[in-house]
Amino acid sequence: MRKNNVVSNTSIVTAMAALSLFACAPGAQAAGPDKTLAMDCYNNGFYNGNGTFYNTNTHTTGNQFWTYAEEIELMEDAAAVNSKYSSAVTALCNGFIAAYGTDWSGNTFNDDILWACIAFARSGNATFKSYAVNNFNKVWARAYDTNVISGLWWTTAKTSKNACVNGPGAIAAYLVGNTSAANTLWTGFLTNSRVCDLSKYRIADHINSDGTVGWAEFTYNQGTLIGAGVLLGHRAEAKMAMQETQNALCTNGILNVEGTGTNDAAGFKGVFARWAGKYAAGDTTFNAWLDANANQAWAERNSSGLVWSNWGARTSDGTVYSWECSSGASMIVNAP
Repeated sequence: MRKNNVVSNTSIVTAMAALSLFACAPGAQAAGPDKTLAMDCYNNGFYNGNGTFYNTNTHTTGNQFWTYAEEIELMEDAAAVNSKYSSAVTALCNGFIAAYGTDWSGNTFNDDILWACIAFARSGNATFKSYAVNNFNKVWARAYDTNVISGLWWTTAKTSKNACVNGPGAIAAYLVGNTSAANTLWTGFLTNSRVCDLSKYRIADHINSDGTVGWAEFTYNQGTLIGAGVLLGHRAEAKMAMQETQNALCTNGILNVEGTGTNDAAGFKGVFARWAGKYAAGDTTFNAWLDANANQAWAERNSSGLVWSNWGARTSDGTVYSWECSSGASMIVNAP
């Protein structure tokens, strides 16, 4: 999460398939969003066609480490809907390697590395998965212990153990084949009553090295709790975490604005949407709610079909950000 290491991108934009601006524009498709169209609009706005995402729709800069990894995941989600995006997944992983190499341990934020591990493990490419395995093992070796609470430290400074590293850690562990580590994080941190309200599966943001707990609640932390629950077979707990998100992090049923622009929180809802969609594949309980969020997001698209993080206001036709707009695209692509 956070910070520096911005990838500069001076590549010439590769020509992409022509889009119907009418189809992207507000007022068209009254029946609701089309997943492929929404992703085409997103790619037309931000993807350079050659392995990187621009930070803005004005095509000026590249993205940061963890947001880059999460936008790879968005493309993977889209590829599961339409295989035409599969080649872009490969290109994006190669673009990430060009920017950061295959050894990510120079990044002091353990969560950043784990987000990338998830993206690479999901790619369907054995070589990319091997990079995920190697980097997961490095994070586990340096970040896991039982001090304060069983779990992974957020950074190498070891000042806090956060949901944003332990949720992705459990998912990454499962995806690289280390179910023992995944189960350790599930029981030791994610469902530990010190940081999780087990009456409703609300996960706290973090626990500090002095044992104090920060109980701030975010959609992406709920999302990775849900994702870990689904992968590890704890669907009852995942269902409660879904219900908590619906109850506590929405206004009139629509997910709240957690951040805007390039703020880390601007894309949190996209992480939730991904794992909520995985949950919904096996239980239709929340389908109407998730679809309502997708429909609302699409209704607020701009003239280019881009959707920012405020799903209660029309998206600006001016400069908008790929990370912020990834949340709406993820909601549409992943909703039932």
